[in-house]
Amino acid sequence: MARSPTTPQEPAGWKTMTSEESTAGAETGETPPRRPPRPSGTWLRQADSTTRQETADLSQGMAIYQQDCRVSEAGDRVAELRASLQIEEDTQAAGRNQLNRSPG
Repeated sequence: MARSPTTPQEPAGWKTMTSEESTAGAETGETPPRRPPRPSGTWLRQADSTTRQETADLSQGMAIYQQDCRVSEAGDRVAELRASLQIEEDTQAAGRNQLNRSPG
């Protein structure tokens, strides 16, 4: 089926503007609304590539963040264990001091 040059094919979702709509702001000096430009294939490929890169960056960032959280939690646990060990050592030292002071 051959298309005639006088009736251009409109993309899906777009309607052809009637002559009344195209002159609808002429009296007031307003310009009629324009259709958005159609994205080109290059633009779409570039956007898709950018999206993939951003997704990879976010994944890598999330992995680093999770690793930092695990390291931080491990550091907190080490600090708790050191404090607990210090308390235990202090308690034992106090007990030895008591034994050394008792008359024998």
